[in-house]
Amino acid sequence: MGKLMKYELFRRSKLLISILIVLVFMEGAAVYGLYRGGEWLILFFIMLMGMAFAAFLVPLLDAVVNYYSDFKNTHGYMLFLTPQSGYSLIGSKAVFALIELLSALALVAVFYTANFHLAGAFGYTDELALLRTVFQQIPQMLGTSTAGIVSLGVTSGILQFFNTIMLAIFAVTLTKTLLSQKSFNWLIALLMYFALAMGIETVNGLVLTGFGFVTDMISFSQDASAVTLELGDEIKLDIIKYILVSMGLYVIWIGAAFTGSGMLLNKRVDL
Repeated sequence: MGKLMKYELFRRSKLLISILIVLVFMEGAAVYGLYRGGEWLILFFIMLMGMAFAAFLVPLLDAVVNYYSDFKNTHGYMLFLTPQSGYSLIGSKAVFALIELLSALALVAVFYTANFHLAGAFGYTDELALLRTVFQQIPQMLGTSTAGIVSLGVTSGILQFFNTIMLAIFAVTLTKTLLSQKSFNWLIALLMYFALAMGIETVNGLVLTGFGFVTDMISFSQDASAVTLELGDEIKLDIIKYILVSMGLYVIWIGAAFTGSGMLLNKRVDL
């Protein structure tokens, strides 16, 4: 798999450098908006949201587009004809996507931390105090620590990301296998992905319902005091339980998509 990882890095090196430059530019624009203040704060918040969005979306699109390209372009012939198992091929793409995601998130986290300190230096002390208060109350409402919330959120986000990317890869592989005699294009693969995603979401909803999610939501909506931060300890909805259940479902679907894609590639799909 090491050689496959080097190949993935070589073919995407220019794109990764371009993404890095764009993120640095967005951070520069965010700092400028924060420094100017007033209406320029709109630019600051847009850049913050844009960086977070890009950190998740770019690795996803990069992995799926490159995998689709392997089936459509000449370089894919040599890749699929190498003496590597289908699991190694899929695994290298998944691991590389994970590295992309973690690198992007780490960079964005550094930018966010720097902006937090810069906001204090630029005089936004009241706003920072309000944010600290809100961030301190969230762990109390959920009955856990700040570190626990951060760890749970990051892990859940990564698993959700992998669930999406592995499902997309499986949709491309499945489409190429089932419709090998037809014209292979992105629209068919996209429709296959949405069909699979709808089926999985239906199953996930049924599982969460079995764990009492619907009942708890009804009770939660009827308790007016549960929506106030001051009475956060009265919240009846055990959010953490459902996050953990969702994470378990993500792991199952990731494993199923990885296994299915690897098995199909081992059959050496008709290129």
